[in-house]
Amino acid sequence: MDADNKKIVSLRLNVGDLDKVKRVARRLRVRDSAVLRFAIKEMLRRLGPLCDEMAEGVDLMPLFIEMGEGLTSHFELDQARLERVINGNLSDFAKRVDPDDIALISMGEMPTAHTILRLRELCGRPVTATDAPAEVRNYLYDKYINGLPEGDDQFR
Repeated sequence: MDADNKKIVSLRLNVGDLDKVKRVARRLRVRDSAVLRFAIKEMLRRLGPLCDEMAEGVDLMPLFIEMGEGLTSHFELDQARLERVINGNLSDFAKRVDPDDIALISMGEMPTAHTILRLRELCGRPVTATDAPAEVRNYLYDKYINGLPEGDDQFR
């Protein structure tokens, strides 16, 4: 497909979102369509790993650590659907994401008492409902992104 080949699409926005688009466009002195194109390109950049068929399991964790709450709530992804998106039919167990960690991602803004107790166990320190989202993020970063020194199985 040629880079200049474009299509006209129609999309529905609620009045509040459209008003925000118009305000941003006025402030930047650009057309509403330029703001929408930017927003779509930015969203596609951030969701890029989902476009890569080879990205699965641990490869998707940076995306879900950063955007999991928004993705799960907007697309109504429960734990089972999230498990299919992240792990799918992944046979490489080294790349699989632990189902308990997928449950933490799918908890959203409102952690349950069970989630808070699980976080206390995983982190080895007191965790409150207020702290839970940050603790989940830190725990997942430590386990899947930053890595832990060999022999440290506190998070495994």
